[in-house]
Amino acid sequence: MENVVTMDLSNCFETEPPPLDFVIPGFLSGDVGALVSPGGSGKSFLALNIAVATSTGHDLTSGALGVTSTGKVTYLNAEDAPDALRRRLHALGQFLSPDVRNEMIEHMTVKSLRGLNCWLLDETGKENAKAVDWLLNEAKDQRLVILDTLRRFHLGDENSSGQMAHLLGILESIASQTGTAFLFLHHTNKSAATNGNGGEQGASRGSSVLVDNARYQANLTTMTPQEAQKLGLQEERRRWHVKFQTSKCNNAEPNEEIWLFRNTGGILTRADFGNAVNSNVRRFSRGY
Repeated sequence: MENVVTMDLSNCFETEPPPLDFVIPGFLSGDVGALVSPGGSGKSFLALNIAVATSTGHDLTSGALGVTSTGKVTYLNAEDAPDALRRRLHALGQFLSPDVRNEMIEHMTVKSLRGLNCWLLDETGKENAKAVDWLLNEAKDQRLVILDTLRRFHLGDENSSGQMAHLLGILESIASQTGTAFLFLHHTNKSAATNGNGGEQGASRGSSVLVDNARYQANLTTMTPQEAQKLGLQEERRRWHVKFQTSKCNNAEPNEEIWLFRNTGGILTRADFGNAVNSNVRRFSRGY
């Protein structure tokens, strides 16, 4: 079998390995990870936050993402039309300085693939070699590639462990060849969304392979009434807040949960509960 790496045990025992290279804490460069949340909770905006921090070093969450090294980022959105992406990027730009915008222009690529045949597997689970080669080329020289959403990159059965193992195997192969990290966006299952368990590792929709084979999983959930009460937030402010937390992390300790605020245009910034009643907030609007 090609590309098999046989470990040099003597070298492993005697030589201190270099530090692990994390894109964000717990998410290794060259690994495949998942960002899971219910629809409409803001995962595409969080993905943009991660893309900005990774490509420029500027963190809209005031350092909560923990990015320490930067590199080129490609954001592949197969769900939204170019006009919708344009509105999101315009809203994002209002939170960035001219210098950060220029860094993004130089180091970040955003592509709309809506309506294109970018699926990696067909409905029978057969690999689409043309799309796989295209994605391999997109990943070259990138630190991070974001797939929004996973469902738009295959036609297979998400409940099939074999097909989903094949799908993640494709991403793992490209990640190994290029050293690029892949972060795919995915939805929670109906049970987790209904029962308020969206932050758990098993909240991911479809086969458990999507959880088991990904080396990192983060979850984004909306604030519950109980959490709002505990934080001293009025009910009308609750829907403006979402929680970002790590539910699976194979190579480091899980991150602490982070509360984010949904600003006008949907842009996410670090929530400030210092003055929960009269906090300096921008009214959230779905007009993006």
